[in-house]
Amino acid sequence: MELPLLVTENEGMPIYLQIFHQIRHLIISQRLPEGSQLPSVRQLSKQLGVNAGTVVQAYRELRTQGFVDAQQGRGNYVKRLSAPAEDFALRQALLDDALAKALERSRALGFDLATIRQHFNMLLATQGGPVPVLFLSINRPHAEKYAAVLNKHFAASGIEVLPYTLDDLERRKPDLLRAFERAYYAISFVTFVPRVQKALLDQGIPSTVLGITAEITQSTLEGLHDLPPHKRYAIVTEERNINSFLGYVRQYTAIDYKTVRLFLPGQTDLLKRALPDLDTVIYSFGVREAIEQCRVPKAKQLELEFNITMDSLRHLRKVFAPMMSSVPV
Repeated sequence: MELPLLVTENEGMPIYLQIFHQIRHLIISQRLPEGSQLPSVRQLSKQLGVNAGTVVQAYRELRTQGFVDAQQGRGNYVKRLSAPAEDFALRQALLDDALAKALERSRALGFDLATIRQHFNMLLATQGGPVPVLFLSINRPHAEKYAAVLNKHFAASGIEVLPYTLDDLERRKPDLLRAFERAYYAISFVTFVPRVQKALLDQGIPSTVLGITAEITQSTLEGLHDLPPHKRYAIVTEERNINSFLGYVRQYTAIDYKTVRLFLPGQTDLLKRALPDLDTVIYSFGVREAIEQCRVPKAKQLELEFNITMDSLRHLRKVFAPMMSSVPV
């Protein structure tokens, strides 16, 4: 199996990291589904024309970051990150602890068991507030965008998805820690799941992380397909995405990807100067602020847009079903 990977002469990023980031992108976009076997080191090094040690280093990074499992004598496989671990026992233990604390406090307030039971039954009949679920992503705009998408799917069912960043979690921001006192489930794109799980474990926060995947939209593919090959193009995205985006250009357009100019979000001055000579600027959502800062005309913009996959939405609905059924109509 050949992977749609591209290595370039990028002085700022070693080749093994180019391979790592592109495979990581293939995983999040489900072009490499969970359980897929990666090509052997020999196969991939031959395909890309790179040293076998470079591929070994890329695969090692994928394993270290928690995206791939190595199976003795069989090769490397994409880990299953989208499904939660079997956590029923943990959730039941947390439920017992929460109820025990509530009962202890209620009795300390001087109420007998009959009164406590009566009030608890009243609460069961009247408590209809939304159930909080946290969405964690690389930055605030990204988190807010996909939290809003998820809320469109689940808000009517009594689920409220709240956006936070990975930095909020790793820096132990007080408002996020308070949110985890109310929420149990966290959602993140599969490529961030290992990082989220590690931060939760380090901080002793009991939570199950639900990984989701994304796919490029049909309208984006059509937009790429319609780009004339003789025009002048630029890509603006984070460094980790450059080769993946060049891969989309190579796969879905007739453009010679080697002619595409590349800009990072911090190179707005360079982009402003180049803008008069460009016909189309291809960019990712995460750099939209840079696009707006450079005042790129709408007619010259092509955002590579991604949707949460239907498989991910179905899986979330299955996990949330008990919580949704408990919301009064």
